[in-house]
This record gives sequence, C-alpha cells and structure tokens, in this order.
Amino acid sequence: MIDETAYPTKVVDVLKKVARNEEELEGLLYQFDERAAIREFDGGQSREEAEKAALTEVFSRHQNHLK
Repeated sequence: MIDETAYPTKVVDVLKKVARNEEELEGLLYQFDERAAIREFDGGQSREEAEKAALTEVFSRHQNHLK
C-alpha cells in the first residue's frame, strides 16, 4: 500500500497518469525516491531540483519503455 502523503502531490499526480495499476505506481514512486536521493546527496542538488529532475527522468524512462 502506498502512502501518497509521503510524496509531493505533483509527483503522485503525474505518475498516476502513466501507471497502469497500483503496483506499477509503487514501482515508479520507488524509482523517483531513489533518483531524487542520488541527485540530492551524491549530486549536491537542492531537494527541489533533485525532485524535478527525478520526476522528469522516471516519467521519460517509463514513456520510452511503453513504446
């Protein structure tokens, strides 16, 4: 079960639009968390910048996977 309150509303809204089911949404949110953390802690980006970049990456990767 996903705790949607643990994520920014915009992130959940965007990923819900592309996820085919709850399980896929959970996977996309996990990827988002992982990518944002790497950018913030290893890459030195602010959390806001890291989240924007992570959402773009996860969304784009998912869209390419569906092609």
